[in-house]
Amino acid sequence: GVVRLGDHQSFVIADIPGLIEGAAEGAGLGVQFLKHLSRTRVLLHLLDIAPVDGSNPVDNFLTIERELKNYSAGISEKDRWVVLTKTDLVPQEDVAGMVQDITEQIKSSEVWAQNPTKNQKTSFFPISAVSGEGTSALTAAIAQYLKALEEQQVDDSLKSVDEERKIRDEVHEDGLRRRARRHASRQQNPPGDDDEDENNLVIHYEP
Repeated sequence: GVVRLGDHQSFVIADIPGLIEGAAEGAGLGVQFLKHLSRTRVLLHLLDIAPVDGSNPVDNFLTIERELKNYSAGISEKDRWVVLTKTDLVPQEDVAGMVQDITEQIKSSEVWAQNPTKNQKTSFFPISAVSGEGTSALTAAIAQYLKALEEQQVDDSLKSVDEERKIRDEVHEDGLRRRARRHASRQQNPPGDDDEDENNLVIHYEP
């Protein structure tokens, strides 16, 4: 779907069914949609802050991370953020502490330690779709992140064009210098009638 933040600002978001253990080998429905992740710029891991089935949100996160890596190293290397959902189901005064505890456990996990450079870009967002709490901050952060990526791509494209132009100019200038040296050499040592000069082209016209 399309998320609109204003008249002139929007981005596309894809909702992928939840992954379960073994998804990379075909378990569950989520794997059928994983190929769509190849076109995304950032992944959002939606984790229940307090799962009704009693599972641990940190374990759920690690399962998703392993399945993504098993399915595609390229997808697992994408920037991703952790979105802790359904904060309306826990006492408001407990949300901040729970978010901090989950964040610290994820950051101390073995999966996190495997790629510290990538994980430095990971952000954590507590939200509630029911109350709307945190959703504006999340969508604004996504829009700002995508805008920064686009600006970086423009800068990279301009640099690429500049580099190509520089190479063309250097090649052209080198060709001019070579021609000038050959011309100067001919002026200093004009070839005789019987001399052979591989740089000269003589065309004979038959009557």
